[in-house]
Amino acid sequence: MTGRELGFGRLSQIKPDNVPEKGPADAEIDKVADRVGFTSREPTEKIVRRQKTEPSANLNMRPTISVYNRFVSYAIRENLSYPDALKALMDKAGI
Repeated sequence: MTGRELGFGRLSQIKPDNVPEKGPADAEIDKVADRVGFTSREPTEKIVRRQKTEPSANLNMRPTISVYNRFVSYAIRENLSYPDALKALMDKAGI
């Protein structure tokens, strides 16, 4: 700059006109929200079906329909997830 004073030195003196003293307590707000049927947007706890024992990776294949149907039928019959069904088949094959 060329040395002109732009007035930024007085920024700390600027205060809002009306500062609210103190808002209602959270418990008070929750009571009113419950009374009028407000649904909270806070995240809910995610239920985890089972804990993973090791890291996983994606496996994407395009088998023929007959192979796909055999695999899915096996997984359903044995009550296994696809990863568990693949592991079981590989264990049976000795891989």
